[in-house]
Amino acid sequence: MNVLELLLGLFGMVAILGVGLAFVAFPEEMLKLRFAHLRSTRRYVTSTRVTFYRLVGLGVVVMGLLALFGYLF
Repeated sequence: MNVLELLLGLFGMVAILGVGLAFVAFPEEMLKLRFAHLRSTRRYVTSTRVTFYRLVGLGVVVMGLLALFGYLF
């Protein structure tokens, strides 16, 4: 494995972790982005959807960490 492959792999896994953390930290903003084409996004940002986005984000973070540790070790 050369250095370029190592750096690309690490960059990809860090990007995956960043997306997961964005879903965990800012689920309301992610929902607003999803429904940005609509006139009013207020009724689409519900507590159920926020909780679902947080769970999805946690799953992405866990999978990214597992991939990162599996890749490095």
